[in-house]
Amino acid sequence: MVAAGRMEAGEAAGYVVAAPAFPLTHEGTPGGHIPGLTDVVEQPADLGVVIDALLEAAADRDDPLFGRIDPERIGALGHSLGGATVAAATRAACCIEPRIAAAALVAPAFILMPRLLGAPAAAGPPVLVLNGSVDPLVPPAPTRATTAGFAPPWYFVEIPGAG
Repeated sequence: MVAAGRMEAGEAAGYVVAAPAFPLTHEGTPGGHIPGLTDVVEQPADLGVVIDALLEAAADRDDPLFGRIDPERIGALGHSLGGATVAAATRAACCIEPRIAAAALVAPAFILMPRLLGAPAAAGPPVLVLNGSVDPLVPPAPTRATTAGFAPPWYFVEIPGAG
């Protein structure tokens, strides 16, 4: 997360990074994140709220983020359930967040999408998908197959030996 008044590593490289923790599905949720999985349907809209807040800050002359966010160059990255969230925000009819211009999905939980968010559509922004070759929860073969159904450009990277 970018902290007001100091430069973070991503910002030094030309990026402003927000890392929201979804209230009911992050691992630190009291009672664990499993009971909150049904809240995943709200998470793509939560991304929109985060984007709104960042763009509002970037438009405020008194905010440290003033002028630092290009609304035409917004990307999103998600891991596991967060990967399904970003996939839904960029490819599921229920949840498109049109301001996301590129996506990176790390071991995305595509398996949960049809039931909770709708199957990912082929159309969407450019996407990079990463998956460990020995991931016990998100095996690479079905992830690769889902990714191959996306319209180009898409990139699938299987990381040898990674879980």
